[in-house]
Amino acid sequence: MFKLIKKIIAITFVFSLLITNVIAEESQVKQQPIEEKAITTFASFELDKLAEAIELVEKTDTSIFIKDCQDAILASLKTAKDVFKNPNSQDEINSAEGDLLIKIKNAKVDYIKKLEKLVADASEITIIVQTYKLDIFTNNSFNHLKNTTTGAKFVLDQSMTNQKDAEGQVDKLMSALNNLEYIKDVSKSHIQLNREVNDLIERASNLKTSDYKLEGLREVAKAKDFATSNVNFMADANNKTIKNKLYVSKYRLDLALNNLQQLESNKLKLEAMILRVESLDLSLYEEVGQAELLAAIDKAKALLLSQVELLEKPGDSILNESQEDVAEEVVEAQYLEALSEIEDLLNKLVLKKTDEVASEKPQSPSNNQQGPNVVDSYIVDNTRIYVTIIIVSLGLVAVLLYLRAKKNKKD
Repeated sequence: MFKLIKKIIAITFVFSLLITNVIAEESQVKQQPIEEKAITTFASFELDKLAEAIELVEKTDTSIFIKDCQDAILASLKTAKDVFKNPNSQDEINSAEGDLLIKIKNAKVDYIKKLEKLVADASEITIIVQTYKLDIFTNNSFNHLKNTTTGAKFVLDQSMTNQKDAEGQVDKLMSALNNLEYIKDVSKSHIQLNREVNDLIERASNLKTSDYKLEGLREVAKAKDFATSNVNFMADANNKTIKNKLYVSKYRLDLALNNLQQLESNKLKLEAMILRVESLDLSLYEEVGQAELLAAIDKAKALLLSQVELLEKPGDSILNESQEDVAEEVVEAQYLEALSEIEDLLNKLVLKKTDEVASEKPQSPSNNQQGPNVVDSYIVDNTRIYVTIIIVSLGLVAVLLYLRAKKNKKD
């Protein structure tokens, strides 16, 4: 009899393990990522060339084409993206790719628009390099760009400028931009420059602005905006104009960051005092004077915040140099006043007696007061399965014992 029971229990245990493994496998199948299923669905299609065509068009500045060509390219691009997301056949994919490449290849350039854009880019480069005295291009190549840009501007200013004249100036200006010779970062790729400019932008974004003088911060803000507009990891690596602007962005922002002047002020002392008060356990002190101290802390925080908001206002300088100096002196006096007020109120706080502190000390929570344990749902589900199997097994054993006893009774 006992051998029979042992066999039943062993069979039940093996059965429960088999069921658990099946459930685990089903769970893994259900959790398979959607992307993986999508890849499996499109595994029979060749999409790489269509993806390359879409990327090529997205890198292309379509604003220099005539209006009809722009519209045709955008419509073809939309179709190509729709096909890429949900292809029905390889022929459909090939057709979308071919149509997109033909549209971009045969697009008619509006040379006046292209010249306007090139002049704007070249002017931006020359003005920044001259304004900030950035020694980053060879003199001959930079002077050639300046002279060519001046000639192109003259052509654009003529009311009778036609497409042919504009095309000639486009060729000259493109040549001047492409032939700019770098003094620094000569061998760096477009991707490397993007990364370095991105790092500078992050550094500028993480500045504690209230630690520096207003004038320098505004220069950093303008340089950061220019750099941000030029960072593009997806841009055409062979476009020298884009690389030139990225190159200028790097050294303009780097110069602005290096020229920042840190304020040697009471502001840092005030911030440290705020942190000190906020770290205090005020329950150890008498309530007298606490409200005034906390009010002074709030006032000091408001003062610091107001200065941060003022410094982070975009646009050109609101104040001239003499006014900025006066403003900084006023703020310094306000910091000192706030610091002195907090120090006085802090010194007036009175510690409670030891017995009072002990009686008010909160008790540590007992084990029964701890938060509920979080149990993994997978474990819960398996536990339920095991319990069910065990109950069924015990029921079977009970039935077998009953039948065995009944049989013995008849015998």
